[in-house]
Amino acid sequence: WAKGYFFDSSGQMHADKEIVEWLVERLPGNSLHHIILQMNGCYSLLIVYPDAGRVELGVDRIAAVPVYIQHTPSQLAISDNFWTLSHRQDTLEYDPVGVAGMLLLGHTSGPHTMLKSIDIPLPGSIYSFTGSGRFQQTRRIYWVNAYRPQPAADYRQLRSETAEMLSGVFDRYAAAIQKRSLTVEVPLSGGLDSRLAAGLLHRAGVPVKAFSYGPPGNNESLTSAQVARVLSIPHRDTIIDDPRLFSPQVIECQTKLVGAQSRFTTGIGPRLALADYDPERVFITGHPGNLPT
Repeated sequence: WAKGYFFDSSGQMHADKEIVEWLVERLPGNSLHHIILQMNGCYSLLIVYPDAGRVELGVDRIAAVPVYIQHTPSQLAISDNFWTLSHRQDTLEYDPVGVAGMLLLGHTSGPHTMLKSIDIPLPGSIYSFTGSGRFQQTRRIYWVNAYRPQPAADYRQLRSETAEMLSGVFDRYAAAIQKRSLTVEVPLSGGLDSRLAAGLLHRAGVPVKAFSYGPPGNNESLTSAQVARVLSIPHRDTIIDDPRLFSPQVIECQTKLVGAQSRFTTGIGPRLALADYDPERVFITGHPGNLPT
């Protein structure tokens, strides 16, 4: 089973069932650890070896495609639906670490969800479950995200190198999208990540449509409309002004439906975009997970 997409070492894109077909051709005689290093994208995959009594779960380098693990010594359940696993339990017990993260940060951290018995796999990892009747879990890390800033001798050179790198990445995505005759719909908040995604794909010739949503006059929708006008791409805005949608009960339900990992954005990017800020003086990066996703 697989969900998501990736580019292989030759630059070919594979999505969903195509990932399964790609794995079936390569798994005999190769370990998942060896194969997954060739997969660059956003995906989760599950492989069952019935004769060996082994299950392997692999996730991409940022764990972009949600999948959940419910593991006890005598039971193992893996699903991409958080509710499916929560309904398997007779009693629900909150994870204090997950609850603290949600209250303090607006999202859960590490392998934690809001429920004690349900975890999420960590980025760049392969999980192996072995046994019959009693399951043993091991985790192997195949990728570690590391960031070591170095002083730039020339800011213009750094900016030029970054632009060249981003153009190369988006040109490759654009080629795969055009080959499949797809239209990209971008949730355009007006922040840095969504502006880059819409702008670079549009420049590469990909059909792009943009949308935004929220209460009337919110910063994200206003900036989104401006960006769409500049790019000459279709834009629609959905007004959400019913106060019942912002009640604690609804927010709690929305949080649970996405696996208790919701992160509430602050709209800093659009606010800066609407203000008079100097890009030579201020560099705003945006959340590191959003752009590659």
